[in-house]
Amino acid sequence: MQIEEEACQYLTTGSATMDAILGGKGLPTRQVYDLVGDLRLGTLFLHQLCCTVALPLIRGGLAGQAVWQGLSFDWKIYKTLCDSFGSRDQMLLARPPFGTPTWQYFCQILTTHLEPAMRQQGVRLVCLDEPTTYFYGTWDRETLRYIPVEYADLRTIQRQLLRFLWRLALRYNSIILIHRRTGCPVDPEPWIRDGDREQPITCLSFQERSHRICAFRRYTAPYREWFKTPYVESVVECSPFGFRDLDWG
Repeated sequence: MQIEEEACQYLTTGSATMDAILGGKGLPTRQVYDLVGDLRLGTLFLHQLCCTVALPLIRGGLAGQAVWQGLSFDWKIYKTLCDSFGSRDQMLLARPPFGTPTWQYFCQILTTHLEPAMRQQGVRLVCLDEPTTYFYGTWDRETLRYIPVEYADLRTIQRQLLRFLWRLALRYNSIILIHRRTGCPVDPEPWIRDGDREQPITCLSFQERSHRICAFRRYTAPYREWFKTPYVESVVECSPFGFRDLDWG
């Protein structure tokens, strides 16, 4: 796959404090991120990014569209945040049909829907909501039970997924976020990118401190000793209108 050489751009989170933790300008493009921790806060963070990505470049956006793959997207939250940030509706949904969450089906969605959308419709942000569900089994709609599926090498499956996502992020100068409902990294080892190079995935997390106050963290690398991994942290306010900087004055 030919990788286009484009300059890295930055997507604002909508909070100067959070942008500072990420290096001062926000989330760099051409990267894959692992978002873990508090489920409610992580979901709200993705909704907020889906709004800011449509902002013009001069306001810290990417003037592009967002794709949400998963079942947790909430139009009411999204519309509220769009009004709050003054952005336009540029959302694309790729909801999986219930009953077929398998690895093979997930790969089909990525290749037949996600990549064409990024190529033809100017998608700059991809939110993958709980993709690890596809790795472990399938949901039986008749019995309402989750049926585990045995895989010979889960690590191989994960690496295949990350190789594909890295290529998309590099080729289309975009941001890809993997949102999971667990408190540890996707994989304790660095993900493989482009076959022969290793690139650690950037880990982000939220931790609720008190009512409407939460901590946003960026981990330096997804090491095996998760709770001993170095990180930088900022404290922000969370409300129905998104994440805002605390007014200490």
